[in-house]
Amino acid sequence: MQDTYPLALGLNACRMLGIDRADTLGQAGLGDLDPKQAALGVRVAQYVAAWEAMVSLSGRDDLPTQLRIAIARGPIVPVFLAMDCAPDLEHGLRRITWYRRLIGPTRRHVFGDDATLTVNRDSSAPGLELPASMLALHLTFVVEKARLMTTRPMISVAASLKAPEDMRMW
Repeated sequence: MQDTYPLALGLNACRMLGIDRADTLGQAGLGDLDPKQAALGVRVAQYVAAWEAMVSLSGRDDLPTQLRIAIARGPIVPVFLAMDCAPDLEHGLRRITWYRRLIGPTRRHVFGDDATLTVNRDSSAPGLELPASMLALHLTFVVEKARLMTTRPMISVAASLKAPEDMRMW
């Protein structure tokens, strides 16, 4: 049996971007799926198709940046509350990994020491390359949450994204 991933956060992102959820599901080939059912869970390929449809319908080059601000500073969501209530950023990021199904078909690995914090993100489905825009959102979200949680300026030392050069516009 394949894992399923709730599209609830993605469908809420559609609302933030002013995109009709039905249009997103339709473009993703999920038009016959009730939005409530989609919110509860879809297969990996369907999740990625819905994400790519949302990106396409948004028509925005700054989508990861716009969403990271809206999500990081947005309403209280239990997943992010678990992060926000952590004693430090590293523990907070580790807590989010407990909810990986809610975040999508991704895996997050968190490594820290006294000087640095490293966060790696990749697909949880063997052989699946996640869209660069999805990974860019996760990358920028971590930085934004770090800034909010520490209440001080935070600058990434390094960031990398496996994506073709023409997809690196974020």
